[in-house]
Amino acid sequence: MPLLKDGKLTDDPWVYWVDDSPKPNPGPLIVSLKRWQGEREALLGRGQPLGIRLTNIEFDDWKVGLAGAILCPVSGILMALVAQFFLHLPPEQFAVLVVFGALPPAVLNYMVAEQYQQDPKRVASIVLIGNLMALVSIPITLSFVL
Repeated sequence: MPLLKDGKLTDDPWVYWVDDSPKPNPGPLIVSLKRWQGEREALLGRGQPLGIRLTNIEFDDWKVGLAGAILCPVSGILMALVAQFFLHLPPEQFAVLVVFGALPPAVLNYMVAEQYQQDPKRVASIVLIGNLMALVSIPITLSFVL
């Protein structure tokens, strides 16, 4: 699929290496988390750009994802307010704390869930929908703190 780079369409150099297919030509490579865990050293030894595909996102858990997308920034901002009550931060530092509190769930959450087999697809839904919701929640938060 072509990419838009510097206002021009260009070829996408990244190749997804399916787990049971032969090794692709040198270049930027995307591998599954399973292949990464099994062949980490060899993949790093290639000396080429490397990406890891975490999962195929499914929207089966969209309700949980939406709840997480709403609760994560709301709880983060509430914790920032509690912290301000005790810390009495200057306005600039408090504004930064509020913005950090409004950030969506991190991809790290998915990686830990995948590693320990703790419902990674559900966590992936929370992370994906949370990051999509951040397109709305972060500008709203910035409008209040700036």
